Amino acid sequence: MQPVCVRRDQLETARRRLHHPEMMYRTICAAVVLIALPFATTAAAAPPPLPPQAAEIAQEAGKSPVPLPVRAATAAEVARAFERPGADSEGTPPGRSFARSRAATDAAYCWFAEPSHTWESWSPWKRTVTQHTYWCGYWGGAITARTTWTTADSWLCSHDAYNFKLGGGIGYSWVYVESGGNFSCPTSIPWVTLHVRDWLRIYYITQGAAWILDWGES
Repeated sequence: MQPVCVRRDQLETARRRLHHPEMMYRTICAAVVLIALPFATTAAAAPPPLPPQAAEIAQEAGKSPVPLPVRAATAAEVARAFERPGADSEGTPPGRSFARSRAATDAAYCWFAEPSHTWESWSPWKRTVTQHTYWCGYWGGAITARTTWTTADSWLCSHDAYNFKLGGGIGYSWVYVESGGNFSCPTSIPWVTLHVRDWLRIYYITQGAAWILDWGES
């Protein structure tokens, strides 16, 4: 076993802490507080406000904007999503160096959201449309990549999902995307089938935020 050398002042400090536990407690608490502070600052960060353009779109539609949960996405996730058959994609997925070793204003970030809306949830003709979107861009700046696909679901109705861009996208700090489903629903009358299109429209920005601005059926 190797001998361990300890200075006399270090030994005296250790003895005092053993005889006075509150000194050790204060030291531990101080360390915990210092470690926790960065996490508390991140958690307290306020989400970005709804852009005026998005507020105007929602007002014209007669709807109240619905903020969405958004999470950060990795470059590998985005690259895989771009390879998904049938996805509507624009731009180029980021490389491995995205958001690394550059100023925050010059780095590209990526996010993911999957908003969903359900119609007639109380009936056998319940229908759900879910939009899945990855988007990347410079913080508060231009979008550099975006890919979207849509899924539709129903207990009784056959369906065909779709999505398309309404505005914004590459070169803009926002993108507005519609997703929907064309549903064919049987009724108690064998030769009568109900046909309905359900849709929702999502507004994304390059500050890691998104809102449902409009939804409906026709």
